[in-house]
Amino acid sequence: MSDTESSTPSQPIVVVEYCKICSLPTEYCEYGPSAKQCLKENGPHPNNNKNTAADKDSSNTTTSTTTTTTTATTTDTTTTSTENTEEKLKDLKIVDDSKEVSHVDAGKSESKEGTGEEKEKEKVSKKKKEVKPQIIIEVNQRNKRKHVTKITGLELYGIKLSDAAKVMAKKFSCGCSVVKSISNPNSEDIDIQGDFGEELVDLIEEKYPTVPLSEIYFLEDKKKVKAR
Repeated sequence: MSDTESSTPSQPIVVVEYCKICSLPTEYCEYGPSAKQCLKENGPHPNNNKNTAADKDSSNTTTSTTTTTTTATTTDTTTTSTENTEEKLKDLKIVDDSKEVSHVDAGKSESKEGTGEEKEKEKVSKKKKEVKPQIIIEVNQRNKRKHVTKITGLELYGIKLSDAAKVMAKKFSCGCSVVKSISNPNSEDIDIQGDFGEELVDLIEEKYPTVPLSEIYFLEDKKKVKAR
Protein backbone atom coordinates (compact mmCIF):
# COMPACT_ATOMS: atom_id res chain seq x y z
CA MET A 1 0.00 0.00 0.00
CA SER A 2 1.31 3.42 -0.99
CA ASP A 3 1.62 6.48 1.27
CA THR A 4 -1.20 8.27 -0.61
CA GLU A 5 -3.71 5.53 0.05
CA SER A 6 -2.77 5.29 3.74
CA SER A 7 -3.17 9.09 4.32
CA THR A 8 -6.75 9.26 2.84
CA PRO A 9 -9.37 8.81 5.61
CA SER A 10 -11.85 6.01 5.08
CA GLN A 11 -15.52 7.04 4.54
CA PRO A 12 -18.32 5.06 6.21
CA ILE A 13 -20.53 3.01 3.97
CA VAL A 14 -24.09 4.28 3.83
CA VAL A 15 -26.78 1.66 3.37
CA VAL A 16 -29.90 2.99 1.66
CA GLU A 17 -33.13 1.20 2.36
CA TYR A 18 -35.81 1.28 -0.32
CA CYS A 19 -39.51 1.06 0.29
CA LYS A 20 -41.25 -2.00 -0.98
CA ILE A 21 -44.43 -0.05 -1.80
CA CYS A 22 -43.25 3.14 -3.56
CA SER A 23 -39.68 2.03 -4.40
CA LEU A 24 -38.27 5.30 -2.97
CA PRO A 25 -35.74 5.55 -0.18
CA THR A 26 -37.63 5.16 3.05
CA GLU A 27 -36.64 8.65 4.23
CA TYR A 28 -38.53 10.09 1.21
CA CYS A 29 -41.67 7.99 1.56
CA GLU A 30 -43.57 10.90 3.14
CA TYR A 31 -43.22 12.78 -0.14
CA GLY A 32 -44.37 9.84 -2.28
CA PRO A 33 -47.81 9.04 -3.70
CA SER A 34 -48.62 6.50 -0.96
CA ALA A 35 -47.21 8.09 2.18
CA LYS A 36 -49.74 6.57 4.55
CA GLN A 37 -49.23 3.01 3.31
CA CYS A 38 -45.48 3.47 3.41
CA LEU A 39 -45.67 4.76 7.00
CA LYS A 40 -47.68 1.68 8.04
CA GLU A 41 -45.26 -0.62 6.32
CA ASN A 42 -41.92 0.96 7.27
CA GLY A 43 -42.75 3.15 10.25
CA PRO A 44 -41.32 6.67 10.69
CA HIS A 45 -37.75 7.19 9.44
CA PRO A 46 -35.23 8.30 12.11
CA ASN A 47 -33.91 11.19 10.01
CA ASN A 48 -37.43 12.54 9.53
CA ASN A 49 -37.98 12.60 13.31
CA LYS A 50 -34.79 14.62 13.77
CA ASN A 51 -35.87 17.07 11.10
CA THR A 52 -39.30 17.38 12.66
CA ALA A 53 -37.84 18.15 16.10
CA ALA A 54 -35.50 20.71 14.59
CA ASP A 55 -38.39 22.26 12.71
CA LYS A 56 -40.42 22.42 15.91
CA ASP A 57 -37.55 24.10 17.76
CA SER A 58 -37.09 26.62 14.99
CA SER A 59 -40.82 27.29 14.82
CA ASN A 60 -40.97 27.75 18.59
CA THR A 61 -38.03 30.13 18.44
CA THR A 62 -39.67 32.08 15.62
CA THR A 63 -42.99 32.21 17.52
CA SER A 64 -41.33 33.44 20.71
CA THR A 65 -39.41 36.07 18.75
CA THR A 66 -42.60 37.21 17.03
CA THR A 67 -44.45 37.32 20.37
CA THR A 68 -41.67 39.35 21.94
CA THR A 69 -41.66 41.75 19.00
CA THR A 70 -45.46 42.10 19.13
CA THR A 71 -45.37 42.73 22.88
CA ALA A 72 -42.69 45.37 22.48
CA THR A 73 -44.67 47.04 19.68
CA THR A 74 -47.85 46.98 21.79
CA THR A 75 -45.97 48.47 24.73
CA ASP A 76 -44.58 51.26 22.57
CA THR A 77 -48.03 51.96 21.11
CA THR A 78 -49.61 52.05 24.57
CA THR A 79 -46.92 54.40 25.86
CA THR A 80 -47.36 56.70 22.87
CA SER A 81 -51.16 56.78 23.24
CA THR A 82 -50.79 57.50 26.97
CA GLU A 83 -48.47 60.41 26.25
CA ASN A 84 -50.89 61.80 23.64
CA THR A 85 -53.76 61.52 26.12
CA GLU A 86 -51.81 63.38 28.79
CA GLU A 87 -50.99 66.17 26.31
CA LYS A 88 -54.67 66.48 25.35
CA LEU A 89 -55.69 66.60 29.01
CA LYS A 90 -53.22 69.45 29.58
CA ASP A 91 -54.85 71.43 26.77
CA LEU A 92 -58.33 70.98 28.21
CA LYS A 93 -59.83 73.75 30.33
CA ILE A 94 -62.16 73.14 33.24
CA VAL A 95 -65.44 74.98 32.81
CA ASP A 96 -67.82 75.64 35.68
CA ASP A 97 -71.26 74.77 34.29
CA SER A 98 -72.97 76.20 37.36
CA LYS A 99 -72.13 79.73 36.22
CA GLU A 100 -73.43 79.24 32.71
CA VAL A 101 -77.01 80.01 31.82
CA SER A 102 -78.85 77.18 30.14
CA HIS A 103 -81.04 77.65 27.10
CA VAL A 104 -84.12 77.12 29.22
CA ASP A 105 -83.06 79.73 31.79
CA ALA A 106 -82.10 82.12 29.00
CA GLY A 107 -85.52 81.64 27.45
CA LYS A 108 -87.17 82.26 30.82
CA SER A 109 -85.15 85.44 31.39
CA GLU A 110 -85.99 86.64 27.89
CA SER A 111 -89.65 85.89 28.46
CA LYS A 112 -89.51 87.76 31.79
CA GLU A 113 -87.90 90.73 30.07
CA GLY A 114 -90.53 90.56 27.38
CA THR A 115 -93.33 90.48 29.94
CA GLY A 116 -91.70 93.41 31.78
CA GLU A 117 -91.62 95.48 28.61
CA GLU A 118 -95.23 94.55 27.87
CA LYS A 119 -96.26 95.59 31.38
CA GLU A 120 -94.54 98.94 30.97
CA LYS A 121 -96.29 99.47 27.66
CA GLU A 122 -99.60 98.57 29.28
CA LYS A 123 -98.93 101.06 32.07
CA VAL A 124 -98.15 103.81 29.57
CA SER A 125 -101.26 103.02 27.57
CA LYS A 126 -103.34 102.99 30.76
CA LYS A 127 -101.93 106.37 31.74
CA LYS A 128 -102.82 107.68 28.34
CA LYS A 129 -106.30 106.29 28.70
CA GLU A 130 -106.60 107.66 32.22
CA VAL A 131 -105.77 111.21 31.05
CA LYS A 132 -108.97 113.15 31.41
CA PRO A 133 -110.21 115.11 28.43
CA GLN A 134 -109.88 118.86 28.80
CA ILE A 135 -110.97 121.92 26.89
CA ILE A 136 -108.32 124.59 26.66
CA ILE A 137 -109.11 128.17 25.60
CA GLU A 138 -106.22 130.39 24.56
CA VAL A 139 -106.47 134.05 23.49
CA ASN A 140 -103.57 135.26 21.33
CA GLN A 141 -102.99 138.87 20.25
CA ARG A 142 -102.25 139.64 16.63
CA ASN A 143 -100.89 143.06 15.74
CA LYS A 144 -102.03 145.60 18.34
CA ARG A 145 -105.79 145.45 18.19
CA LYS A 146 -106.67 142.04 16.76
CA HIS A 147 -107.05 138.89 18.86
CA VAL A 148 -107.69 135.26 18.01
CA THR A 149 -109.36 132.86 20.44
CA LYS A 150 -108.36 129.23 20.02
CA ILE A 151 -110.29 126.38 21.58
CA THR A 152 -108.93 122.83 21.80
CA GLY A 153 -110.46 119.55 22.96
CA LEU A 154 -114.13 119.79 21.97
CA GLU A 155 -113.87 116.60 19.88
CA LEU A 156 -112.95 114.63 23.03
CA TYR A 157 -116.55 115.11 24.17
CA GLY A 158 -118.05 113.96 20.92
CA ILE A 159 -118.65 117.45 19.56
CA LYS A 160 -118.29 117.86 15.80
CA LEU A 161 -115.92 120.79 15.24
CA SER A 162 -117.47 121.98 11.97
CA ASP A 163 -120.91 122.26 13.60
CA ALA A 164 -119.44 123.97 16.69
CA ALA A 165 -117.61 126.48 14.45
CA LYS A 166 -120.92 127.43 12.77
CA VAL A 167 -122.59 127.90 16.17
CA MET A 168 -119.75 130.12 17.41
CA ALA A 169 -119.61 132.18 14.19
CA LYS A 170 -123.35 132.85 14.43
CA LYS A 171 -123.17 133.61 18.17
CA PHE A 172 -120.24 136.04 18.01
CA SER A 173 -120.86 137.33 14.48
CA CYS A 174 -117.24 136.81 13.45
CA GLY A 175 -115.01 134.61 11.38
CA CYS A 176 -114.61 131.10 12.76
CA SER A 177 -112.73 128.18 11.18
CA VAL A 178 -111.43 124.67 11.91
CA VAL A 179 -107.62 124.45 11.62
CA LYS A 180 -104.97 121.83 12.31
CA SER A 181 -103.45 122.02 15.75
CA ILE A 182 -99.91 123.36 15.91
CA SER A 183 -99.06 121.41 19.06
CA ASN A 184 -100.62 118.16 17.80
CA PRO A 185 -100.85 117.71 14.01
CA ASN A 186 -103.20 114.75 14.46
CA SER A 187 -105.91 116.93 16.04
CA GLU A 188 -107.77 120.10 15.05
CA ASP A 189 -108.65 123.37 16.78
CA ILE A 190 -111.24 126.11 16.26
CA ASP A 191 -109.96 129.64 15.67
CA ILE A 192 -112.36 132.53 16.44
CA GLN A 193 -111.52 136.02 15.22
CA GLY A 194 -111.68 138.17 18.38
CA ASP A 195 -111.32 137.96 22.15
CA PHE A 196 -114.18 135.73 23.39
CA GLY A 197 -112.68 133.81 26.33
CA GLU A 198 -115.41 134.31 28.95
CA GLU A 199 -118.22 134.38 26.38
CA LEU A 200 -116.98 131.05 25.01
CA VAL A 201 -117.26 129.41 28.41
CA ASP A 202 -120.88 130.63 28.69
CA LEU A 203 -121.62 129.31 25.20
CA ILE A 204 -120.23 125.85 26.04
CA GLU A 205 -122.25 125.77 29.24
CA GLU A 206 -125.40 126.69 27.31
CA LYS A 207 -125.00 124.61 24.13
CA TYR A 208 -123.02 121.62 25.43
CA PRO A 209 -124.18 120.82 28.99
CA THR A 210 -122.42 117.43 28.92
CA VAL A 211 -119.06 119.21 29.19
CA PRO A 212 -118.14 119.75 32.88
CA LEU A 213 -117.11 123.35 33.62
CA SER A 214 -114.36 122.01 35.87
CA GLU A 215 -112.63 120.64 32.76
CA ILE A 216 -112.44 123.96 30.93
CA TYR A 217 -109.14 125.84 31.27
CA PHE A 218 -107.61 129.09 30.12
CA LEU A 219 -104.01 128.99 28.93
CA GLU A 220 -102.26 132.06 30.29
CA ASP A 221 -98.47 132.45 29.99
CA LYS A 222 -98.25 128.73 29.13
CA LYS A 223 -100.02 127.84 32.39
CA LYS A 224 -103.47 126.28 32.69
CA VAL A 225 -105.99 128.12 34.84
CA LYS A 226 -109.50 126.86 35.55
CA ALA A 227 -112.14 128.90 33.77
CA ARG A 228 -114.77 128.45 36.52
